[in-house]
Amino acid sequence: MTQIDFSSFCPPFAAGSVWIGGAGTGDMGLITLHLMDALRHADAVLYDSLVNTQLLRFIHPDAETIFVGKRRGARCVPTQESINQCLIAEAKANKRVLRLKGGDPLVFARSGEELTALAHHAIPTRIIPGISSVTAACSYAGIPLTHRLVNASVMMITGHDKSGDIPHQLDWHLIARASPVLVFFMALSKLSRICHLLIEHGRNPDEPAAVIAHATTPQQKVIVAPLNRLARRAADLTPPSLVIVGEVVNHRQEVIPVNSDGATEPQFLHHSLHHPDHLPRQNPHFVLQEGEKLPYFETNAPAHRPPTA
Repeated sequence: MTQIDFSSFCPPFAAGSVWIGGAGTGDMGLITLHLMDALRHADAVLYDSLVNTQLLRFIHPDAETIFVGKRRGARCVPTQESINQCLIAEAKANKRVLRLKGGDPLVFARSGEELTALAHHAIPTRIIPGISSVTAACSYAGIPLTHRLVNASVMMITGHDKSGDIPHQLDWHLIARASPVLVFFMALSKLSRICHLLIEHGRNPDEPAAVIAHATTPQQKVIVAPLNRLARRAADLTPPSLVIVGEVVNHRQEVIPVNSDGATEPQFLHHSLHHPDHLPRQNPHFVLQEGEKLPYFETNAPAHRPPTA
């Protein structure tokens, strides 16, 4: 069997730069070659709570890992400004910095704020696209996001803003009529209110809808119900999740037989999720706390260079 060095397909990871990479939705088989190469060469990796931590086993043994996830209900949550400052400090220390995010880094992932901060300090950046939950969740649940007989458009909406509440600037009259298919991110905690607003502004209460929780992982669960009963049926689900509203949900039955209660187990899980060798690596682990000063991010971990041929 011919072995291919996939790093030959990837750009060089320069010291003093920040790469913002999408880690997908959990299935290790869905990450890109670019991301794998970045993991191997990074000196510092800042990762979110939605990132599959099994990815950290691929980083260099001397690389620094910094958890900057934002978990609802956590006692201490890092601010976006503190994350920005951490990225800047690590890059100015002449490190190869990898900012690792779940899904795709430019889809409701706050990367825009980080890119602005890095540009203000003239720090070179590169974006590595990842498979977004909007495509991965629908694929693994068997729901076609688009169907020629159903929709020519899709609208994506976030379920909460910086405050944690439903964004006040959303025009629900427009949203209810704008597209045959609506996709809500981070909406599970506000699902009852969202469904009520959609119906109040003209959406069909009997329209098929679905919630996909923990997509592409062994914990994936899919609930299908009419819009007016979706929140009640999905009450026991936990985030992360994606909400799909539209007739495309009915086409799921052509791909996966739906149980009488509307719930199914995952059907398309990648074998790597169950492989016994995929265990988290031991690695220096730091947690970015709110209010920490920049010296907290200093590290004595030696810099490394990519292996030479």
